[in-house]
Amino acid sequence: MVSERLEKNFEGTLQSIHQIGYREVETAGALNKSAAQWRASLGNAGLHCPSVHLAGDDPVPVMMDFAKELGATYVVTALYMLNRTPDDPSYRRMLANLTLDDYKRMAEQCNRVGEQAKQRNLQLAYHNESIEFEPKSGQMGYDTLLAETDADLVKLELDCGWMIAAGRDPTEYLSAHPERYRMLHVKDFIAVGKPTYGLREGDSPKSAELGRGIIDYVPIVAAGRRAGIEHYFVDAEPPFVTPVMQALAIDYRYTKAILAR
Repeated sequence: MVSERLEKNFEGTLQSIHQIGYREVETAGALNKSAAQWRASLGNAGLHCPSVHLAGDDPVPVMMDFAKELGATYVVTALYMLNRTPDDPSYRRMLANLTLDDYKRMAEQCNRVGEQAKQRNLQLAYHNESIEFEPKSGQMGYDTLLAETDADLVKLELDCGWMIAAGRDPTEYLSAHPERYRMLHVKDFIAVGKPTYGLREGDSPKSAELGRGIIDYVPIVAAGRRAGIEHYFVDAEPPFVTPVMQALAIDYRYTKAILAR
């Protein structure tokens, strides 16, 4: 949400996040800074980073070492494992032709990366988009990933907004697989008329601040607590309805109220 602001004012942005009330953040990419720089700046701002997405141009082992030095517990991957350049036309062509066999291969890859993470005393987690819920021969890629990944090597970070946009219910997955889920992405969207599978041109719902869109997080957080969720991360997809720091403040107040119940 704040990558552009971090590039312009790294220290000031982290301080502003703390001033809003946040105490934990999740990173995606290093922004050309070392883990030592990140750790010092986060510490100065009173923030902790328990989770790092394996994003950016660096190889996965390098990003894992970054996460380890940063003091994170989790490293997170997504569909981008299949192709590290999500804006490339070939990547979008791949998304349009995914098969269940592709998801099985991705599950194998996740298991291998999960083992690499374990060797560093890190835990791999898989973050869903919405395309994993697009029916394929009467099945869903996400369910294939659940079945084919090792439950110990690969945990899950549930992006509630993307799952709901695809017409699925996070509470059902949290209740059915409590041992798999450890983190939630908390985001909201303006109402969509039908399930959307995102990541394709013109096929993504519009972001909304938490509490101003279609998603009621009260039952989701309740199910998350029963499942043992450890971290809740506010997230949103640009463009934002309001300036991003104002949106973060709105999201914080909403999330704090839900978690206080």
